[in-house]
Amino acid sequence: MVNNNSTDLDHIADTWSLGCTITEMITDKPPWILPRNTLPTIFVSLFSAQAIFKVMLSSLAIPKTLYAEGKDFLQCCFRRQPAKRPSPAMLREHAFLQI
Repeated sequence: MVNNNSTDLDHIADTWSLGCTITEMITDKPPWILPRNTLPTIFVSLFSAQAIFKVMLSSLAIPKTLYAEGKDFLQCCFRRQPAKRPSPAMLREHAFLQI
């Protein structure tokens, strides 16, 4: 994840992706999958389009089985405004990773 040529935008996207990865590891499902009858058929077969619509239309449900520190960590990763997401350095200090 460390690249001397990377930009702040890279880190913002990495933070979102980290949240998605952790969510999928906990639930064993990709976090932004929609029920098949939610979108027109042309979009249902396209995972990326499905994910974009889901992100625009709703909030991700944080896994209920996760303890408070984990829920807070994911909420930080999934902040809608990219500028409000923590940097990788800030995430390394989060209580979720200290346990």
